[in-house]
Amino acid sequence: MKILAITAALFLGLGAPTTTKAQSGPSAVSQVSGWEAVGRLTMANRAMCTGALIAPDMVLTAAHCVFDPKTGRKFKAKTITFEAGLTDSTAKATRDVDEVVLHPSYRHKHKGPNDPSVDIAVLMLKTPIDKPNPAIRH
Repeated sequence: MKILAITAALFLGLGAPTTTKAQSGPSAVSQVSGWEAVGRLTMANRAMCTGALIAPDMVLTAAHCVFDPKTGRKFKAKTITFEAGLTDSTAKATRDVDEVVLHPSYRHKHKGPNDPSVDIAVLMLKTPIDKPNPAIRH
């Protein structure tokens, strides 16, 4: 049901839905006080893109980022990690991705430009970044 809500929000251009438990008050970023909301996305052990934490368990990025630039194939979610607040090669939190949701109208073009108006993906983290504990990787 959550993925359906995200897909609908992306399709309608509304951004991420605000239906997660952690979204019931201040913004998601303020609820993870002390964390940096921007981080690095690593796909198949290669740093490739950035993403922004839009909820404790959701990262917004460009859809083209989840495709291998050499082969054009989509990376499997289990090969993607998000490193929040990366400074000098040290992340404040690292989380594995559980699911990747692309904008429903996005069609990846391996060679050539992608439509920037739908170049959007939401990555669902396996565990939320909601409490500062940099020693734990989920």
